[in-house]
Amino acid sequence: RGPLFAVQNSEKSKNFPGAGWYNGAIRPEEVDAVAKRLLGITAGLALLQGLRLGGLWLLVYSPGRGSLADSLYQAAYLGLASVLLLAAGRRTGVAFGLLHRPGHRRELLAGGAVSAFFLVTALLRLPEGGPGLLSLACGALLTPLFEELLFRGWVWRALERYGEKAAYLGSAALFSLWHLGYVPSILWRTALLGRPAAPLEAAVWKVLAGTAFGLLFGAARYKSGRICPSLLLHMAVNTFGS
Repeated sequence: RGPLFAVQNSEKSKNFPGAGWYNGAIRPEEVDAVAKRLLGITAGLALLQGLRLGGLWLLVYSPGRGSLADSLYQAAYLGLASVLLLAAGRRTGVAFGLLHRPGHRRELLAGGAVSAFFLVTALLRLPEGGPGLLSLACGALLTPLFEELLFRGWVWRALERYGEKAAYLGSAALFSLWHLGYVPSILWRTALLGRPAAPLEAAVWKVLAGTAFGLLFGAARYKSGRICPSLLLHMAVNTFGS
């Protein structure tokens, strides 16, 4: 087997996780080990979200601070975290497969289409000025990069020892739970707009959306064996949502 995130063989990449689940599934004696690994990863993710939210409460969620302060903090956190994840991968020899493969025209075309979509969206948001463009950059560029490195990168790697299907489903489940950490930001921005808060609705929506997109992005990662396709897909979805 080659580098962890290198291109997988074409026969494996044609299989979708839902098809033939029992072929190579987790063995009964591995269930406890998988559960412990998931709990450990969940604790680590909770710590990351706790650090992010702690910074928000200290630096952003205070009287007189607006959405620009939120975007600046998010850009700093996501940028630094992404650099650290990439540096850790470089140090340990993990090849994430972020760039398109030479000779693969589909990835190149997809990258061009996503880039064009982002630029058009940025042009449409020019009247909002710097704050609007910064918010777009955080949501459509930095957030996908960070989350793909974290979930389709390190979390996938941690679960991959139990099989690609375990990595696919486990990373999707954790990706869903991760999105609960965005609920305070939603409620805070809602309050800035003078709208009534709906914490339960926001939490349910985030879990459902996180599950659906976790399965979608994970399928791209599973079929390609690399992060590049899932990253492009994530960027397109977030650009549309921004």
